[in-house]
Amino acid sequence: MTQAVFVNEWRDRFMPEVMAALDALLAASPHIEGPAFGLCDVLVGGYLLYIPAYLPQVDLTAYPHVLAYMKRLAERPHCAATVAAGAAERRAETTAAQQQQAAAAEKA
Repeated sequence: MTQAVFVNEWRDRFMPEVMAALDALLAASPHIEGPAFGLCDVLVGGYLLYIPAYLPQVDLTAYPHVLAYMKRLAERPHCAATVAAGAAERRAETTAAQQQQAAAAEKA
């Protein structure tokens, strides 16, 4: 899943297949391994919840069960705190990069 989503060269080729399989799985069960939240949900959910932060151009609307799953995960208290911290870190990185670019542009 990691390469199918996060490696640019593989995304167009493999992501639709991976996400379609995951969507079908989540259509039949609320979690990866069945009715209860488990370790696989932590692992898979961790990757899924990074997609909006790091790959905002990726459109997941074709996978409604994946989106619903991501929403359920993000509502879990520990997950929400982790996602919020990650989003804050990402914003800080983006702001720092923008400031560096602006400073470089001023020097040029």
